[in-house]
Amino acid sequence: MKGFNIFIVVEELEVLIIFKTINSLKKYLVPNKLLILFKISIFVSIIMIVYAVYVLTKNGLELISEKFQSEESVPNSTLLAALLIAFQQMAESVTTLGIPRKICFDELTYHLKSFGDIQIVVVTNSDKEPEDLLSALGLQFIKKFKLDVNKWNGNQSTFEPYRNTIKTIISKRYTVDEGGTIKPAKYLDAGAYMTLPKRIQPIASAVNVSPSTLPELLDELDFPKIELVDGLEYLKTEGYIGIRYVDGLEQYFTVTGSQE
Repeated sequence: MKGFNIFIVVEELEVLIIFKTINSLKKYLVPNKLLILFKISIFVSIIMIVYAVYVLTKNGLELISEKFQSEESVPNSTLLAALLIAFQQMAESVTTLGIPRKICFDELTYHLKSFGDIQIVVVTNSDKEPEDLLSALGLQFIKKFKLDVNKWNGNQSTFEPYRNTIKTIISKRYTVDEGGTIKPAKYLDAGAYMTLPKRIQPIASAVNVSPSTLPELLDELDFPKIELVDGLEYLKTEGYIGIRYVDGLEQYFTVTGSQE
């Protein structure tokens, strides 16, 4: 979370004006006026965006990865593995803290978590550790592919089914940065939900429960198609839902305050 301060001037218990800086506040001060100054810290929640997920062996070999940006934005797997191994070896040689849990460079943070013989690496825009995401990704991989890792011959197609697992786990709680993706500008929490028109609330609730395509929403909700499309357009315009493309279809999704 990023924070900043604002200053509120109150005269005779009535809020007159809000200032973001002391300099702008000084221009307002008038002699012989009794003014009360409040300093309030405002914290802005930054939505965590996932740029890529890598599954690596302890010696840096890539088992599988899923990137939501081009290679120009996210390092290729070979370079990333080499960098991570070098950082880890350096950290272990100069400290007693063991393997680092995150590495920050190029305005991205690489979060690391070991699960036996493999490492999960999640690339995000935030230095806050996505512990639940790392754990879910690692435990699901071990559950499905532990025996395959032990006898792996270098064929990455062995782990191809895990790609869908990555997308499923991330889509439940996180935003990904994909080309063509329209990301929500606002959280759709309980307070925001109650401000929506009643005709829109069932649509918002359905998308909030699970990312959905238009055909899926038509099957789930008792809405004429034109009303459903209008409702989705309203939510998109208001910034409460985003759109990404899955198998050629538009999928609608939200983000909630649970990501803070």
